[in-house]
Amino acid sequence: MNVKLSILALALFGGMAAAVTPVWSITDGNGPDIHPYGKNWYPFVSIKDSTVSADTATLSNARALILSVSKTKESSAGVAFAWAKDDGIKDLSAYAGVCLTYTASAPFRLDFKQSNITDYNYNGVIVPAQSSFNTVYFPFSEFEQEDWGDDTNVKRFDLTKQTGVQFVYKKSLAVESGKTGNTIKVSAIAFGSSCENHAPSLKTGVKANDADNLLEGDVYEVVLKDIFEDEDGDELNITLAKDDSIVEIDAMRSYPLSGTVKLKSVPNPKTGSTSTITFTAKDGAGLSATYKLVLTLEDRKNAPVAVDDSYTVDEDSKLTVSSAKGVLRNDYDDDDGDNSGLTATLDETTSHGVLDFKGSGFTYTPDPDFYGEDTFTYHVTDGDLLDSEPATVTITVKNVEDPATLTINQPFFYVGSLDEDAINFEDGVKVAEDFEDFDIFIPLGNLEFSDPDVLTPNFPLQVASAKGVVNVAYTKVSGNHAISVSAVPNANGKDVIKLFTIDGKDTVGIDIPIEVEKVADKPVAVADAYDMAQDTVNAVSAKQGVLANDFNPDGESVLKAYLFEDADEGKVKLATDGSFTYEVGDFDGEDVFTYFVVNAEGDTSEVVAVTLTVKYRNRGPQVLAGVADTAGNRVAGLKEDFNNSIMFKGVEVKSWFEDPEGDEITLKAVNSDSLLNVTINTLGAITIKSVKNACGETTLDVIATDTQKNSTTLSIPVSITCVNDAPMRIGGAVDTVLEPPSGWREAFYVFDVFEDPDDSVLTMSVSTPDKEKVVNAVVEGDSLIFQLFDEQRYLQNFVPYTVKVTATDEAGEKAIAKTFIFMVGEKAGIQQVATATKLGWQGAIGAERGMAAIFDMQGRVMWKHALPVSEAQVRNAAAKVQGRKILMVNKQTWTIK
Repeated sequence: MNVKLSILALALFGGMAAAVTPVWSITDGNGPDIHPYGKNWYPFVSIKDSTVSADTATLSNARALILSVSKTKESSAGVAFAWAKDDGIKDLSAYAGVCLTYTASAPFRLDFKQSNITDYNYNGVIVPAQSSFNTVYFPFSEFEQEDWGDDTNVKRFDLTKQTGVQFVYKKSLAVESGKTGNTIKVSAIAFGSSCENHAPSLKTGVKANDADNLLEGDVYEVVLKDIFEDEDGDELNITLAKDDSIVEIDAMRSYPLSGTVKLKSVPNPKTGSTSTITFTAKDGAGLSATYKLVLTLEDRKNAPVAVDDSYTVDEDSKLTVSSAKGVLRNDYDDDDGDNSGLTATLDETTSHGVLDFKGSGFTYTPDPDFYGEDTFTYHVTDGDLLDSEPATVTITVKNVEDPATLTINQPFFYVGSLDEDAINFEDGVKVAEDFEDFDIFIPLGNLEFSDPDVLTPNFPLQVASAKGVVNVAYTKVSGNHAISVSAVPNANGKDVIKLFTIDGKDTVGIDIPIEVEKVADKPVAVADAYDMAQDTVNAVSAKQGVLANDFNPDGESVLKAYLFEDADEGKVKLATDGSFTYEVGDFDGEDVFTYFVVNAEGDTSEVVAVTLTVKYRNRGPQVLAGVADTAGNRVAGLKEDFNNSIMFKGVEVKSWFEDPEGDEITLKAVNSDSLLNVTINTLGAITIKSVKNACGETTLDVIATDTQKNSTTLSIPVSITCVNDAPMRIGGAVDTVLEPPSGWREAFYVFDVFEDPDDSVLTMSVSTPDKEKVVNAVVEGDSLIFQLFDEQRYLQNFVPYTVKVTATDEAGEKAIAKTFIFMVGEKAGIQQVATATKLGWQGAIGAERGMAAIFDMQGRVMWKHALPVSEAQVRNAAAKVQGRKILMVNKQTWTIK
């Protein structure tokens, strides 16, 4: 059935606890618990047709669902929302139905979407049209699927598997109403057992204004569930208010319906005074009910109060308590305001001592050796003969340590069993090193331990080895003392077995001497294990060797290791200090050799095994036999500045190597001396070109690397024969020298004018003298000197005076000429000074300051030294650099071959 309510009734949904749970409303949005996921309600249609459509709009008082279908074609249009992301499942089984506040121009179907229904035939109800907003209740018990005839796949309405809600208008409803369009306006949705909420109420028979009496000292209890009830089963919150301070309420001020309120009067109230307490019960919607209770208070005589007391006394001492410090000192009578009229009466005396109770004061004597707590009880009586509740007096008797004692009745013990011969404590036991375990028995009656402080018959005894030569443990066997004795491996000497008890700072017990006689022990070799590498000679140092964990039980005697049986897959060389080498080839897996040790006394250990785990090792590429010679023939007999490039094809270069594991190989080619210009392309082809003026012995290094980054280098020797190079001019073939007409002299050092790539000694000569015989040219050592023939001759203006000079290398094979033209020029009138002679490098390296350095032809520093240096130092440094090199002394340079 459908129950219609006004929209005002639905406005009460917010905050309701049980009757109605809000889901969504146009004014408040989503409810606090179950509500539509997100903000979007999505439209849908069953077919694409101009007559079928679905849309939504948000109005001030509702969300409008604008639906249109065909009356001639099977069609449907609707709007839906989900309960959770990705159509997640919600459990709605806590609710009995749904409340819908809406208007609709035609009937429509309200379906609840269910996760196990896949054909869209959901359970739902037909919602009637209505023109004004009213709230209608639809119980879930009336929800059902549509009848699709034979196509109906029946699924019961399962509230635990709900995924969403849809509002649907269909052809059948359009035909029935005669309307193709339907506008549905939804204002609010809620769940509950109805769409109404009832206020809390007083239970039948409870008066809204109630009254009762409260005697001083009594507690008045109000059981709230006996006062209030709620038709909807809502949770109620009950608060209290009172108009005075003569009634005390327990600490709480807010109670559930299951609570109990406790009220009591303040002490000594005025008889006949009243107190009003107001109880207000509210449900989640704010609806309430009120109950007022007026209590009339009555004063009465109060019984006196006896307060518990406590005292302390030492063990074996007497406690005396005076009347002033007795039990009445903290007792009281509210009616009199003090304790002057009180008398004390003993109710129950002490259990562990003698009590002499004297009304307030008392004496107490604890039993001998007792310590702990003892108690007695009493009550007090006032002048009105009212008795108090009993009070307890606790007397704490503090323990005073009593020394333990030992009485030896029989000084004997037995080894193995009580049937063996008795042995005196003083005689003790003698055994051999590493003896088998045995037991010492002492009859219980032989020893008598006692301690007044130990109240249990199981006296706490301990056993210990004084020096640790033996291991001992204590137990009891058939009521007798038993000491288990076991050997400490390789330990020997004299020791004492102590059976004792500790009492505070005092210890009492007996000593049983024991002597462990030394027995010579063999050294002990302990098996070892090592990881080894394949295809190499593995070395293990003495520190990590086989002796590292071996030992000599009888002391620090030096041990030596000896090979007993060699390994099967490799060769072991074992040194006496425990170090060893293991040479193995192309094998991986487990190999074993055995050895033994001998100490300084000649004792030999057992033979033990050493396990060698040979791990596979990736091996680098291998150079095929004869490759270095074959390839070397291609680069043999080269001459300095050779013109034709030398090439090795990539296929050929790759054929020089093979990888044992079949890994792919990458190639690199270099010349570390910079005497060759070497390049290699991506296919592995190598091209070798000459480096100008470079000669000497060098190598072509071809490096093959596998995928595991293991490399192998093939070094191909290369010999480049040096070629004698012709001297070279410094500057041009002709130099013009401007001088004054007379009074001048010019000197040129040979290496200011010429240079030799091979660093040969150059000899200068004047090949063509001045034809005019005005300028005289002579060679003096390494210097070329120009001057006038005599003071009577001088240079004429605009007249050139030509001198040709030739430089020849030390082999006399190569020569070059240079022409000097002297003319009168800007230097006229300036006195000439002879140019400083350039030193040879042998002279330059003797300078007192500066730096000498050798560079290769690529400009890299190969040697450097502060001046002065010796000629031998320079030559030794130069010999380490292949080919030509440059010597620089301060700022002067020489090319050295």
